[in-house]
Amino acid sequence: METLTEGDTVAQIVDNNKRFNLVIRLPDAARDPQGLGNILIDTPHGKVPLSQVASVEESDGPNQIGRENSRRRIVISANSDGSDMAEIIKNIRQVLAENKLPDGYFVSLEGQFQAQEAASQLIAGLSIVSLSLIFMVLYSRYKSAVLAAMIMGISQWH
Repeated sequence: METLTEGDTVAQIVDNNKRFNLVIRLPDAARDPQGLGNILIDTPHGKVPLSQVASVEESDGPNQIGRENSRRRIVISANSDGSDMAEIIKNIRQVLAENKLPDGYFVSLEGQFQAQEAASQLIAGLSIVSLSLIFMVLYSRYKSAVLAAMIMGISQWH
């Protein structure tokens, strides 16, 4: 189909010092959706018009196909209106969970919020490690888990 609509160079004609590409393609009148739908294609049961096995229609598409890890990638970007980013992402994830994507499709949420989530997880992990180390230091000093826990609990209120 691409060759029929866009053309393909099949030879080069040389005329003295001039060279011309010989391009094969359908005439302009046959390159509209109706003309392409009438093209006969070979099937095991004979030739049939393309319109019987495919929907031929003219539409807008991406002007560039992005790829990542050998997969097509379409980037959809948006900005918030200043609302809470966590709430926006929660709503997006809820809508995605409610709607099943066709096989072979997936969604990856990326951007500023992703870095914010990673930072929050890192801070939470480091906080747990810090509190554990503080508890271990207090336990080694006072040899009592109850006393160490009380000291840690009291320091939260002051």
